[in-house]
Amino acid sequence: LHWLALKGLEPKEDLKRVVKSLVQHQARLDERDKPGHEGKIPFQMAVTDASSFPADFVDILAPSLQDGSKGSFFDDICLLANYNKKAANQLASRLTESKDGAFERRVRLDAQRPNAVDRMASLLHQAPHAAADMLDMLTISPSVHDVGLHPISSRANLWGLLYDIPMRCAYQADVVQSDGIRIPLWNFKGRVQPPWHKSLAPDIKDDMYGREYVVEVETKVLLVPNILDVDIFMALA
Repeated sequence: LHWLALKGLEPKEDLKRVVKSLVQHQARLDERDKPGHEGKIPFQMAVTDASSFPADFVDILAPSLQDGSKGSFFDDICLLANYNKKAANQLASRLTESKDGAFERRVRLDAQRPNAVDRMASLLHQAPHAAADMLDMLTISPSVHDVGLHPISSRANLWGLLYDIPMRCAYQADVVQSDGIRIPLWNFKGRVQPPWHKSLAPDIKDDMYGREYVVEVETKVLLVPNILDVDIFMALA
């Protein structure tokens, strides 16, 4: 893998097949080269100036994709974004299109590590399309504490004084732990509704039904803690 990462192989489709075959036969994408050298993994070698590995194929060497890897998807995509935005976008697309539940769980855990917001800000700045794919993958339905007594309404009053509101957002700390992942919670502990629930989803009065500002809605949450960060705002500016 190290030799391929440095020298490449033509045609590209043959290169892709050889890498896939080596990985299937237990070659490790996170294996570092011999002591006395630079100690790089194939992925790192492929993004150097000395490498002949095709830039738009580098994503196939991302160690985070291999079973059993403890690598960070965000770190791999950020490294690719510095080198080739197309490859970074391809890796992010592979993740979002994957139906592998283990991948999904690892991405969500990765998004809740202490430095996840900094990496997301970096990705938004360097490869916004890849960042959008990752944010989409990390956007899910919230956990509901009591669906019977306090469900999330599927309709909302989006009335505004000057114009109707396209979206309402809340930034709250109510979460529940599930499989090691913190998931935002629509809480109803003690059968008491938190005050912010009414500001996010105001009551719909009887005389409001049929009005254009009462619409069908879907409530989603983002699995990235502390996303309201100055670095995120600067990346979006």
